[in-house]
Amino acid sequence: MTTAHTLAAWVSAEAAGAAATCARGATVWLTGLRSAGKTTLARALAKRLRAEGRRLETFTAVCRDDTAAERGRA
Repeated sequence: MTTAHTLAAWVSAEAAGAAATCARGATVWLTGLRSAGKTTLARALAKRLRAEGRRLETFTAVCRDDTAAERGRA
């Protein structure tokens, strides 16, 4: 089982539990280093959840490491 399948199974179980308690949604944050596979994992997860008929939105944000930028100026 791939990481995407494991994460999708967990999110599906959480969503099923949330539906049972009348919750309206959930947020899954994928964080990590550059080129760690976050976008690949998010796409696989989104594909699986959409196949289950779930509505979702995906966002990709690029954060700047201000500390590294300041070190370059020193």
